[in-house]
Amino acid sequence: MRGIKKIHKTIISLIAVLVVVSCTKYDNPAPFFEELIKEKKKQRKVLLISIDGLSGEMLKNAELPNINSLKSNSKYTYELTGNGTLNIDKTGVSGWVNMVSGQTFFTHKIKDNSFTFEPGSDNDPHAEVNDVRNVLEYIADNRTFTTAVVTPWTELRDFLRASELSPKVSSDLAGKDSTLSMLKIFDLGTLIVNFKGLEDAFEANADPSSPAVVEVLSQTDKYIAEIITALEARNTFEFEDWL
Repeated sequence: MRGIKKIHKTIISLIAVLVVVSCTKYDNPAPFFEELIKEKKKQRKVLLISIDGLSGEMLKNAELPNINSLKSNSKYTYELTGNGTLNIDKTGVSGWVNMVSGQTFFTHKIKDNSFTFEPGSDNDPHAEVNDVRNVLEYIADNRTFTTAVVTPWTELRDFLRASELSPKVSSDLAGKDSTLSMLKIFDLGTLIVNFKGLEDAFEANADPSSPAVVEVLSQTDKYIAEIITALEARNTFEFEDWL
């Protein structure tokens, strides 16, 4: 009985403490409403600009203020590495296929303006033909953004026909203007711009120091400056991560 009385007293004491605590008043701070800011993840995008005919030596020695301004955030080399194909293909076709397919010439064996592999007499006519797919075809399989190719080179444009946007342009100037227009209008994810004026100038005059060649290269440098300026002026540039 004494044990039960002690338990009853303990319970009554606990109840009394709880009543006192529950009746105690505490300061009620003013409500604070914090605005939820949702962080927007930057979209990764690619801009590829090619100047056909530009050698590493010319890039190193020419006065190209706009191209040179990009070097601080670049990885580059002035050394020409042709993987043994320089005597096989002087048109630049194999280099383009290397770049957009990830394969070397000795795998794709494409070396002429048709951008297709033609088996020669020294090849097995029954051998399996390598299916050369370029990066734009892989993007097209899972397209989540717009791709564009701008080039006056008809055969290259046809080879990269998986691109969603591929305006027909006949000169570097028209290509630059078309690029500026698309940067203003479209939500581009991959943009490939090819300048061929320098290569054409070399065909007319092989001397890299000739006034015609120097002028074309200088003008191309200015075109690139306009493209970079238009890129950075996009309304969405803050949320884009361009490579």
